Amino acid sequence: METTADHQCLEEVFRQDTVTCANLVSKPCEPSKPEGTANIDMQKVDGVWYMKFNAVDDMAVHLRELRALHMRHDDVITCGFPRSGNHWCFELVNMILNQTTEFKADCFATNLLDIPRDLDLVPAPRNLVTHLRPRHFPAQVTKKNTKLIYIIRNPKDVLVSMYHMNSRFSYDTWRFRGSWSEFLKLHLAGDLPIGLWWDHVKNVEKFAKAHPNLPVHIFQYEKVRAQPVEEIRKLCHFLGRSDALAEKIARVTQFDNMKTKLGKITAMENMVFNEKGVVLRKGKIGDWKNCFSREQKERFDRAFEVNTVDSEWAKKVRPYMDLPSAI
Repeated sequence: METTADHQCLEEVFRQDTVTCANLVSKPCEPSKPEGTANIDMQKVDGVWYMKFNAVDDMAVHLRELRALHMRHDDVITCGFPRSGNHWCFELVNMILNQTTEFKADCFATNLLDIPRDLDLVPAPRNLVTHLRPRHFPAQVTKKNTKLIYIIRNPKDVLVSMYHMNSRFSYDTWRFRGSWSEFLKLHLAGDLPIGLWWDHVKNVEKFAKAHPNLPVHIFQYEKVRAQPVEEIRKLCHFLGRSDALAEKIARVTQFDNMKTKLGKITAMENMVFNEKGVVLRKGKIGDWKNCFSREQKERFDRAFEVNTVDSEWAKKVRPYMDLPSAI
């Protein structure tokens, strides 16, 4: 059920200036943007494209300023490539940190590092979320050994979910207008927001190995779906909280329950999407098989093998990808 708090939370994040949006549409296309993305308001920083969501004048400036964010001793950062189960993990972590089975009024977007927010207003313990690479994390993360949760999911399911979301934004300056085939091609070229899936995984993996004192927990989407209580208990222990509520949290955060009862998700969808059921779409393991053609699967599999040969983290999703025994 939607509440006033839900709407206030989201209106603060997604309040739009219609004149500004109209001006963004009328701006000439930047020649450096990849073909098929000319309408999207995005900016390339350090070799990676980022969507600006009408909230950032200069993404490079925001990322530099983010480095100076003061980190508290009890902060937690949850990081993952988009559509990896980020909203789900956010709610789980909120419940564990606060030892409750109630959904908090604060929303994913208000705790997001990727766009300018007044994060000093977020009450402790802060459950900060991001899709950014570690080079843009606040500098104090490594100094204070901030707990880091990394979400990982089969990239085929991730990309199908990401395509469905990006093609359903209400705002033309956010929306991907092309086909699934075009979307996949652009992703494999690193020409979509947040860049390549395996580049993201390997960046965070390298960061974790370079800082062995940093507490890191891998939240693997497929495992949490298959055995939620066991995986939630592990997350409780990582966060230094009791696991007494693990079974109740698992029940409350079942996908269908969140999809129908989480009012703040419905409120966000009403504001930024042209239909409902986008943020929490299906949540199924293996839905990629309904979208990938045989040729697309083979092309993606080859790229995956070549680009993840040196990644232990990427190997975690192999059992769910239907990879051939030899390529």
